[in-house]
Amino acid sequence: MNSKLMHRLFAAGVFLFTLVVYWMTVQPSVSFWDCGEFISAGYYLQVPHPPGAPFFLLLGNIFSKIPFFENIGFKVNLISVFSSALTTFFLYLVAVKLINIFKGNKPETLFDAIATYTAAAIGALSLAFSDTFWFNAGEAEVYAFSTLLVAIITYLILRWHERADNKDSEKYILAIAYLVGLSTGVHLMSVLTIVPVVMVIFFRKYLQDEEALKKTGYILLAHAGIILLLAVVWWAGETGTNAPTGDQYNDFDSKFKLMAFGISAVIMGIFWRKLFNKNSFYLPIIIGGIALFATYPGVVKYLTAFMTAIGKESITVEIVVFAIILSALGYAVYYSVKNNKPTLHTIFMSAIFILMGFTTFSMVIIRANQNPPMNENEPDTFPKLEQYLNRAQYGDFPIFKRRFSSEPHQQGVFTNYSSDLDFFYRFQMNHMMTRYWLWNYAGREGWVQDDGANIAPFNFIGNIFGKIISVRFDGKFSDSLMGIPFLFGLFGIFYHFKRDWKMASIFMVMFILLGYLTAFYQNQQQPQPRERDYFYVGAFFVFSIWIAIGVRGIVDLVQKHIKKK
Repeated sequence: MNSKLMHRLFAAGVFLFTLVVYWMTVQPSVSFWDCGEFISAGYYLQVPHPPGAPFFLLLGNIFSKIPFFENIGFKVNLISVFSSALTTFFLYLVAVKLINIFKGNKPETLFDAIATYTAAAIGALSLAFSDTFWFNAGEAEVYAFSTLLVAIITYLILRWHERADNKDSEKYILAIAYLVGLSTGVHLMSVLTIVPVVMVIFFRKYLQDEEALKKTGYILLAHAGIILLLAVVWWAGETGTNAPTGDQYNDFDSKFKLMAFGISAVIMGIFWRKLFNKNSFYLPIIIGGIALFATYPGVVKYLTAFMTAIGKESITVEIVVFAIILSALGYAVYYSVKNNKPTLHTIFMSAIFILMGFTTFSMVIIRANQNPPMNENEPDTFPKLEQYLNRAQYGDFPIFKRRFSSEPHQQGVFTNYSSDLDFFYRFQMNHMMTRYWLWNYAGREGWVQDDGANIAPFNFIGNIFGKIISVRFDGKFSDSLMGIPFLFGLFGIFYHFKRDWKMASIFMVMFILLGYLTAFYQNQQQPQPRERDYFYVGAFFVFSIWIAIGVRGIVDLVQKHIKKK
């Protein structure tokens, strides 16, 4: 069979199989939490809780008009069904591309083709039927669609990687920029892909010295390690048993930022010749970070605040301001073309596409002025829209002070943990991230809130490691995956770094951003009203790619062993 045809059949098979299963298991009507709100808000184009999800609601409105089914909830739930099936389809394609990249070519023999495509399909299906992802696939929430955007962006940047030397390769980057802009109207998970996207561009287009890159990578690890070590010492000393005031935790955050910036300035000052050049790990991460900050909070919060400061209550003035900004960017594009500056052209065009994607939020202010039944915060003027996008009703929270809640029901964070470090490690990192990771790839103890992991019949081994990571291992064999997918993924990480450490580093940054750094930024207090595993499904997407690479790696090792014999 033709290898290309086989590839397409595998991809179609993954998509159709998961689509059928999700369709069979989708919620037939309205499920708990925000789903009913999103369904009704989409059906009537209303204004839900801040910061809204206007692009998702526009899509929900289209799906609610499907004529073949009666229940509106079911019709809007289908967004997640199709989004999740498409995500597994794109994960399969991404895994194939990554395997081909580190192998240096597409499959040349039938055996290689079957091995690569089967491994990619296993990785895709490991995500498809993981606990969190499958749950997201059955209800009208933003997470399934947001994960699809992550998958498409990942696929597009790898597509660009293959065709970077082609004249029209810029189109993939512009498509990514538009998707990032649209994603602000769904969920901010996809915005975090900006940093790995910039890393791919730098490593593919500008890198000339891999050894220099590797050395700066070691410097970056030492840099991060020093800051983390100082943070650990600092958090260990935070042993207070009373909630800090807003001024106190803001003061803590300011000092923490000063420490981090100070250490960074010293390290980057010492090694500036090594770090600030195109063969450095620092430059793509810094530029990616700037691009991320320019999008969020830049476009989402600061642009709205800027327009509000100029136009006040006048929507007409604010539209004029927005038009002037687009015109200025348009002129910048003209200047870059006229002066033959392709990099500037891509940057300014990307900014335009991000802004165009962000315009889905115009729906919020338009519909708020129509006074629909659901009109939370009534954001019918730009000052109110600014508060809506800033989530003002939820109040402020610190980034670096780990225990801060003054809510009566959350005072256990001070009495049940010895320090901020204890709370950060046991609850925020492991209970609220590592435990979910294990749920999906090792096994789940049960379906009661705060249940642990499950690798039965080997839970006695799990509890040895569980003491280190503060995760309980228990439960029935029927709920256990015996840790097999988890071990495949860990081997996949090792094998990816062994075969292509640059691309593996990019995906590790992506995994950390969408997983542990997201958990760090959210700074969740205990208890939570429900499990929050859906926040980290982007990280699980990356881990399933590593499962595919792990399967292919095992095939390679077996093949190599047989050849030796």
